Amino acid sequence: MVGPRQLHFAFCSSFVGDRLGHLALCQVALTDTGEPPEWIMLVPAGAKIAAHDGREFSNAKPQAIVDAFNADPRDLPIDYNHAEEIKAPKGEPSPAAGWVDKMEVRDGAVWGHVTWTPAGAEALRRREYRYLSPAFMFEKASKIIQKLFSAGLVNSPALDMPALAHHTSGSGLSAAAHTEDPMNPELLKLLGLTAEATDEQVKAAIEKLKAGPAAELEQVKDELETTRSQLKATETDLANARKASPSLDKYVPRSDYDAVVARAKALEDEKKAGEEEARAKAVASAIDEAMKAGKIAPASKDAYTAMCASVEGFQQFQDLVKTLPTIGAPSRLETDPPPIPSNVTLTAEEKDVARQFGLTDEEYAKEKAAATREAQGA
Repeated sequence: MVGPRQLHFAFCSSFVGDRLGHLALCQVALTDTGEPPEWIMLVPAGAKIAAHDGREFSNAKPQAIVDAFNADPRDLPIDYNHAEEIKAPKGEPSPAAGWVDKMEVRDGAVWGHVTWTPAGAEALRRREYRYLSPAFMFEKASKIIQKLFSAGLVNSPALDMPALAHHTSGSGLSAAAHTEDPMNPELLKLLGLTAEATDEQVKAAIEKLKAGPAAELEQVKDELETTRSQLKATETDLANARKASPSLDKYVPRSDYDAVVARAKALEDEKKAGEEEARAKAVASAIDEAMKAGKIAPASKDAYTAMCASVEGFQQFQDLVKTLPTIGAPSRLETDPPPIPSNVTLTAEEKDVARQFGLTDEEYAKEKAAATREAQGA
């Protein structure tokens, strides 16, 4: 670790932004082994830190700086000559010399643990860079440093740094917009704006006031004239619509239309039901034929019926049956069903049922015999 006697502090003599600043820590001293230090001081301790040009900053809340760093999942970059703040926003290269991955408070100062890149470490070994200048945000009124954005390896503690108001966060707002020094709410209210108003909105409101009531009156007149033109066009369209006589061959009564739609739906449902019934009969016939041929066992009839529930499944069943061997000879009940008895007699009640269904006694007796044979076969 670098001892206190090896560090001196100085500040950038030029500062343009009113909420962003730099200070340069002199001499990033190498360790006794000639290697770059693992821990470096980022912000010195002190409620008042005087710059050469008379400005003052304050590190009255060092833990707040550390907390702001910990709240951001990203490491703090250390670059060369503040390229992260100057070149990166222009799309120019801003290679890192190191990364601050930990931060802590020591005796009121803010220290950071650095993982140096090979190029950054070599630049310090060769003494190509000797000073560290962090870029930070501070509160305008109190000058208290609030957050570090980056730190740059520099060669002069009096760098002529440009304004960093272009520094943006993930929200797209300038760094100055993240200070604890919001615009006067009373002024925003007088301008007809909310507390979330942007600088552009404030400027537009001020320009409007500068233009005076005459300009606002002219704008109202233009809006009124536009509204009148739109109203006149609407009235013309309504008048033309009233005069127009619709052709009867292009229109039908709503009731007739609804009736046609209902009929079409009924036909479609009937067609669908017929197709389903036909497919069910085809499936039953195919399964019966397979059982009669000894391809499948009667016990598996339900399983194959479920398989044939879809068109694809029925096709798979038909293809499967072609490849199945005969697993048993057809039973006599299937190949040679017993004849329907001719001496079936009907009771008076059964004869009455036959008449209700429009069947003769012989036809009903035949149906009764078939049902009896089917029950015996089951």
